[in-house]
Amino acid sequence: MPIVDALIRQLETGTPYERTLAAHALGDHHDPRAIDALIRILEDQSEDCGVRMTAADALGRIGNPKAIEPLIRTMEEICERHLHHAVAESLGAFHDPRVTNTLIKALGKDFFTAHAAADSLKKLRDRRAVEPLIRQLEDKESGGFRRVLSAQILGVLGDPRAISALAKALHDDDEDIQKAARKSLLAFVPTHPDAILRLPPDDRHRLGRLIQDAQRDELLREVCK
Repeated sequence: MPIVDALIRQLETGTPYERTLAAHALGDHHDPRAIDALIRILEDQSEDCGVRMTAADALGRIGNPKAIEPLIRTMEEICERHLHHAVAESLGAFHDPRVTNTLIKALGKDFFTAHAAADSLKKLRDRRAVEPLIRQLEDKESGGFRRVLSAQILGVLGDPRAISALAKALHDDDEDIQKAARKSLLAFVPTHPDAILRLPPDDRHRLGRLIQDAQRDELLREVCK
């Protein structure tokens, strides 16, 4: 396709603004011929950060697995958080254990990158993330928002192995972690009732009260419409 060849040339020779436009357009075309040029831009640490971010986004939208390792290397690089954020979003396009491991580690980066990594993990729904996320949730040294994100992701993954850890988190000193654990546990009630019933009595009663509160709030919303 001649337009793709022209965009690759612009990506390699244009101004930063022109290269950003070219990278974005190449992501739209999903042409595998653009992969190598986009990877070169992504891995060039002397390149403008905005151009690298757009290259990362384009690689995610194209979805060619050849981009996985370069994206992971960029996530491990010391660079602007905006680039890490873009990479975390792009990695959500790839179902691969290397990606899952990288995204779990990225939960320990800055707030915005961590949230992008959490969104990608929710999107991928890779059950291999369950055990590492449980360990992070239970690790009091892991950092507040990292543990909150772990609890939220576990609720989306829906694996019953997480129920016990989420129940313990109901008693956490951090109210944000308690809230995330409550919301995630409610998601397990219709899908894994037997596992919920095996919780210790205090946790079952607490969860029962949460369900009652949620049902009451839903009824009030319907009445007030």
